[in-house]
Amino acid sequence: MGITDSFSTLKDVLIGIDNVQAIGTLMELQQQAYSILDENRELRLKFEEIERANEISGNLSFKNGAYYLQDDENPYCSNCWDLDKKLVHLTQAPRGTRLGNKRCPACANFFTVT
Repeated sequence: MGITDSFSTLKDVLIGIDNVQAIGTLMELQQQAYSILDENRELRLKFEEIERANEISGNLSFKNGAYYLQDDENPYCSNCWDLDKKLVHLTQAPRGTRLGNKRCPACANFFTVT
């Protein structure tokens, strides 16, 4: 039986004995428990994101202004990785631009990658 089932069972018992104060206290406890469960879920997701970023960091190398994953010749945006831990492949910059030969589709920065 999970925590939510326990609250429901206890609530049914208290309703049966018609104790308004106990029911009110139970409802407050139930709300606090839901808040804790939500916070726990958010923390688990954040922890998974950090674990993923750490795992990826171990497989990244930096050269010529961009990041490269092992076994991937395509460069990744250093700005997106450094700020948000997002891997975004750089694309070919439009012809005639003097800002660089690669462009990030996410942050729109230009890079000169050789």
